[in-house]
Amino acid sequence: MATTTYPTKIGIELILPLIVVFGISSALLIYHEAWIGLIINMTAIVGICYVCIHTTYTIEENVLAIKSPLIMPIIIDIQSIQRVQESRDPLSSPAGSLDRLEIIYGETDRVLISPKCKKEFLQQLRALKPEIDIVLRK
Repeated sequence: MATTTYPTKIGIELILPLIVVFGISSALLIYHEAWIGLIINMTAIVGICYVCIHTTYTIEENVLAIKSPLIMPIIIDIQSIQRVQESRDPLSSPAGSLDRLEIIYGETDRVLISPKCKKEFLQQLRALKPEIDIVLRK
């Protein structure tokens, strides 16, 4: 079976507040000629963009690998997934949007992700394990 990688969806609801905060703080730092602070600010912006761009969800054979630069990869046996449900939970997770899927697997494990192509992602999971309980919001 082929390997499929889904990038994270980048949600405006998470990006817009960052743009406002970093935009205002950068403008103030420039105004006050605080160049070191501006460099720190820009480094944070580049870091956040890097994390968002490089967060991926890969399905290969019977494994879902969740990779994000700031966390250890999460490897999930697709056969251990019991339920996938839509969520808008704002908890910290390897997801670039609040339009998320909560994956419940193993005994009590859960993870929140936000694949850009959610429909295709769910179809591929269901093809690999038809009995997965998928709960979508109406």
